[in-house]
Amino acid sequence: MTEPYICPKCEIESWHPMDAKYQWCAKCKDFTGVNVQKRINGRLTGTSVTLDTIQNEKIREFITNTIEVGGESEVAALIGINVAIKRHADDHYSADIKLSNHPNAISVLDRLLADETRHIGVTLAYNAELGVVAKVVGLQLTTH
Repeated sequence: MTEPYICPKCEIESWHPMDAKYQWCAKCKDFTGVNVQKRINGRLTGTSVTLDTIQNEKIREFITNTIEVGGESEVAALIGINVAIKRHADDHYSADIKLSNHPNAISVLDRLLADETRHIGVTLAYNAELGVVAKVVGLQLTTH
């Protein structure tokens, strides 16, 4: 018998295994625990990239004109999962995966993190209709 997940915010109890696994509270409609973001951050690849390495002018323009130094801008990537693009003072930027309070984020996250040999990467692209978009991908790690 598994233990229920008890939300630290509202103290509602859930016996759903996915709620317990990802600390999702259906009442708060949010990931109320801290383990999910820690698990993602521990598997992210590539933390910082220089702006001059970005080949796409529109993406470089978006980062330099839209995001203040020290600030961040969230870009939708998947249902329930966004990418926060952060601009740093030394002309670097980084991208962090952010979970939004969407219940579908649980199943998307479960698929992304199902294989422990994969890390999570973020790619940026420019779309004429949507602007800058992000894609979260599971990257297979190779061992030598």
